[in-house]
Amino acid sequence: MAIATPYTEKTDEQKAICEMVRQFADEQIIPNAEHYDHEDEFPEPIVEQMKELGLFGVTIPEEYGGMGLDLTTYAMIVEELSRGWISISGIVNTHFIGSYLLMKFGTDDQKQKFLPKMATGEMRAAFSLSEPELGSERHQDVGDERASLLAGVRARPHRPERRAQAPWADLLHRREGAGGIREHR
Repeated sequence: MAIATPYTEKTDEQKAICEMVRQFADEQIIPNAEHYDHEDEFPEPIVEQMKELGLFGVTIPEEYGGMGLDLTTYAMIVEELSRGWISISGIVNTHFIGSYLLMKFGTDDQKQKFLPKMATGEMRAAFSLSEPELGSERHQDVGDERASLLAGVRARPHRPERRAQAPWADLLHRREGAGGIREHR
């Protein structure tokens, strides 16, 4: 599993990776970021190139097809992507969170099934947060088919049409006093 290493000076490998990501940000992200941001459009062509560069498998262990790099190198990569467009780093960071949770808490079968696809970006992790009555948008329309009913609270994702792009989605939730995480499909 990825760990942080003491940072003193970039290694040759880190320098090469950062230069590759810097060039990618300069040539592919920066010239297109304003378009995608203005149109509120998902940057699929940029994400496809990120898959080709292996950026979704940076911290996933080599045994699952990832690069198995440390968190310090990952942070350097995210810094370069963020320089190009902060939203791109969000795509990679949510994927990192999902893959990290799977590496740390997943069963061996889950790791074998999902991590190789996550390492290539074929399957990407994402998450949606909801805090009813604490700042999340509340909806009174109980007839909305896209809404979810959870513990008596109806919540709807900000962009429900994006969930339809996912091949599958699981819901993990924790309620106060529930004593653990429950999985719903």
